[in-house]
Amino acid sequence: MSEIGMTFPLEKPDLKEGLTLSQVLFSRSSTRRFAETPFEFRQLSYLMWSAGGPTEGGRRTIPSAGALYPLFFMAVIGAPPQGLPSPGQYRYRPENHSLDLHRPGDIRRELAEASLNQGFIAKAPAVIAVGASPRTTTYRYGSRGHRYVLMEAGHAGQNVSLMAESLGLGSVMIGAFEDDKLAALLNLAPEEEILYLIPVGPLTVP
Repeated sequence: MSEIGMTFPLEKPDLKEGLTLSQVLFSRSSTRRFAETPFEFRQLSYLMWSAGGPTEGGRRTIPSAGALYPLFFMAVIGAPPQGLPSPGQYRYRPENHSLDLHRPGDIRRELAEASLNQGFIAKAPAVIAVGASPRTTTYRYGSRGHRYVLMEAGHAGQNVSLMAESLGLGSVMIGAFEDDKLAALLNLAPEEEILYLIPVGPLTVP
């Protein structure tokens, strides 16, 4: 059994790989039908990097008001790719492009139940949770900071959905869930909240 807090470095993205932006914008669509098989560790690495990973000069893949970066990202893995030892809840560390094991075990069914019983969530090999600590931004910008945080979450969600399309994976954006149940399930800190869930994985064969 893997220990909580263990760190797993992710692969750096190959900037020459993948489809053009025009291609993925044209072909992107939402799906709720996933093959119950693991995807590649490389694909998981690219997905987490696209959400808010490091770029040149200490910047990240998404714009952020005041460069405050209030978002955090978790990956709930049910079918782990080679490179991760087990199912579990992992937290992304953008500063060194890695995943920390936050909680071992497959919690996708509980995640689906907290999301108004959307059963397909339990079948996706992974679910990326986009969360935020709004006070990181509102302490500087006041009440308007809430808007900036939501904008940033939208940037991250779009990046993940486009990266999934580029990798030949399916994804869908989920905003329907019970906040309190989700916070308890994911063991969030009092100042943290989840804004998006993004089930992602290989598509079922028609």
